Amino acid sequence: NPTKDTTVTAKDEDKHDVPVKIDDQGHIVVTPGKDVDGPITVTVTDPSMGTVNVTVPVNGHEAGKDDNGSDKPETVKTSVDESGKTPVNPTDDAQDTGVVVKNPTNNTTVTAKDEDGNEVPVKVDDQGHIIVTPGKDVDGPITVTVTDPSMGTVNVTVPVNGHEAGKDDNGSDKPETVKTSVDES
Repeated sequence: NPTKDTTVTAKDEDKHDVPVKIDDQGHIVVTPGKDVDGPITVTVTDPSMGTVNVTVPVNGHEAGKDDNGSDKPETVKTSVDESGKTPVNPTDDAQDTGVVVKNPTNNTTVTAKDEDGNEVPVKVDDQGHIIVTPGKDVDGPITVTVTDPSMGTVNVTVPVNGHEAGKDDNGSDKPETVKTSVDES
C-alpha cells in the first residue's frame, strides 16, 4: 500500500546508488547494472511504517566479497630506508651502502655524484640495496638520488671513509696558476 509519501532507495555493497522504483502493483524493481557489487540494500520509508531495509541478493555475488573487481589493491609506495647506512671506501670495488630502496618499480631511478659533481656508478640490487662503485678518485661524501613517481625524489648522503664534507680529499681542487706579467704603463 504505497502512498505519495513512500520513498525507496537502493545501494549496492560498494555504497553506489542503484536505480529503484515501485511499480503499479507495489513491487520494488531494481536495475542493478553490470558493475553492481551485490547484495543490494533497498530502503523503503513511509510515515505509516517508518524505515525498512531489505537485502536483495544478486546472482553470482556474495556478501562481503568483491564480486565486481571494485576493491583496488592498495598501491604500495616506494620508500628509502637509511637506517642501515654505512660508509664506503674510496676504491674501485662495488660496495653496499646499507641504504635500501623498498618496493622499487620499473619507474625507480637511482643516480649518484661525489662532492666534485662527478658521476658515481650506482645500482639497486635484487634485494633493493643501493650499491656504489666510488672509485679511487672519489671526493666524498657521495649523494645518492632515488626517484620514483610514488614518492618523489629522496637524496641520501653516503659517507666515504677518510673523506670529509667540504674538504678536498682527493686533490681535485687545483690552485689557480698565476701568470707573471709585465705592466708597461
